[in-house]
Amino acid sequence: MNTMIALITRAELDTKPVLLALDVDGVLCPFNDGWMPVRKPVRTKHGPTFLIGYHPEIIQALDDTVRQYGIQIGWTTTWGRNVKALIEQAFDGLLSGGAVLVKRPKRYRGPVPADWKATGIAAYVRKTGQPWVWAEDESIGMARLDGALDDGRFGNAPRLLLETDHDVGLTMEHLDELRAFCEIVTA
Repeated sequence: MNTMIALITRAELDTKPVLLALDVDGVLCPFNDGWMPVRKPVRTKHGPTFLIGYHPEIIQALDDTVRQYGIQIGWTTTWGRNVKALIEQAFDGLLSGGAVLVKRPKRYRGPVPADWKATGIAAYVRKTGQPWVWAEDESIGMARLDGALDDGRFGNAPRLLLETDHDVGLTMEHLDELRAFCEIVTA
């Protein structure tokens, strides 16, 4: 398990829900969608329609876990506010109630900074001090390489990193780790 428990008081944990910083593509919707049991069209607010592939049992189990432990969902995805369309049209309302935690920065010239998710999550959890989980297929590896996970940027709250294979996405084993982490920090 990738859990790292930091020293904070019991009272601090009692007042703060676990934050789940959650990506979509490569996490909830794997890129290798040739074997997806469910594919649904999702029309975004900008007009385009995307055919989304996912595993309904993973989405249902994650939703059950979120509700069981009172987890706060913070979306960290290039979908931005269009994640609402995904929740409503593809997931039939499952995983609703979250908010966009980190917005993808606008690109004026050159590429978008690779660390935009890590920077946004770090700023939020430093401010709240709440235990947090990051489910992501690419940015965790980048944060590990540039030292962001070890340099204090994220503060000292307990954390769990769920790094997914973008072709597979979130698995039941990841959800077992999430539940075990929630049991530790909410005990």
